[in-house]
Parts: sequence; C-alpha cells; structure tokens
Amino acid sequence: MTTLTAFTVRSLATKERWIKVLKYRWVLYRRNARTRRQLHELPPHLLRDVGIEPHQVRDEVRRSFWD
Repeated sequence: MTTLTAFTVRSLATKERWIKVLKYRWVLYRRNARTRRQLHELPPHLLRDVGIEPHQVRDEVRRSFWD
C-alpha cells in the first residue's frame, strides 16, 4: 500500500499545475496561429477598413506562433 507524503502531494500538485500551464499555452499558441492566418487571408479592402497596412500583416504573419 502506498502512502501519500506531503512531498508526494506537493509533487502531484506541481505536475497538475504544469499540465494546466502547458495546456493554456498550447491553446494560446493555436489561437495566435489561427488569427494570424485569418488576418493574412483578409482582402485588402477589409484591411484598409480597419486601418492595417499590408506590411503590418506581413510582419504579423511572420512572427513565431509563441510570440
């Protein structure tokens, strides 16, 4: 039979916290990639409507997904 020590419980809590952080970051990275892709697909007249220049889109799309 395994007994849970304070160290084991603390260790499990730390692992759970890291899993939550990694999951949150993964969702954030995917959202960044998706929104940058959608921005890249917008036609020029819509970009002008929101005040974004083509070079700004190009710079944004080239950014790393974690950025």
